[in-house]
Amino acid sequence: MIQNSQKEMKKDLIEKISSNVGINKDIPRDELLKMLRLTKQVYLKKDDYFLRAGEIPTRIGYNVTGLLRFFYIDNNGKDVTKHFCPENSVAMSYRAFIRREPSNFSIQALEDTKVRTITYNDYVRLLKSNTCWQMVAKKLAEVVLILKEKREAELLLMDARERYESFITDFPNLLNRIPQILYCIIPSHSARIAQPYQGEYQKLTHINARHFYLMFICVEFIKQINRR
Repeated sequence: MIQNSQKEMKKDLIEKISSNVGINKDIPRDELLKMLRLTKQVYLKKDDYFLRAGEIPTRIGYNVTGLLRFFYIDNNGKDVTKHFCPENSVAMSYRAFIRREPSNFSIQALEDTKVRTITYNDYVRLLKSNTCWQMVAKKLAEVVLILKEKREAELLLMDARERYESFITDFPNLLNRIPQILYCIIPSHSARIAQPYQGEYQKLTHINARHFYLMFICVEFIKQINRR
């Protein structure tokens, strides 16, 4: 009974990973099982680090449950959140992982988080074992580049309100899971930028208005940091 339950859990995990990463039509099932055997389940407590800035990444992570954030410390010693990694997304410093270089940012759990990981050596071994995995590597690189281009386009072509609406579209259930401590680094001039919109934000009924206002400030601050 327990073995059957474990098999079903593995089957569900394989289907979830392959579907969310977009490889469900490219990889034979026996290859997916081989990949799963190379992975390890890691449990992170809230505030634990998956990766620290300055480290050369030794693994890729797939977030099964929980929430991670990518952040860095700026020249003034401020903690700046760069990105969030909710369930069914990949946690990695792609450039650092591929080029075997120290990461510029850290990855930290905001909640108790379960991550499925594969080491760099097993990842390379997997790529060499079957050409289908080279297609996976190509798709992973495409996802990273698309996200990077999307973020740059939002910073250059959208105003602050449009960027926030894009954030809500991409992460509709994330707002109430982000701790308020992430907003403590926001300078007062960013708050003044958001002030004209505060009245409109308070009219919203489907989310916490205070969180909405704080998130707007956070997005505006990240925009300013990236333009320096």
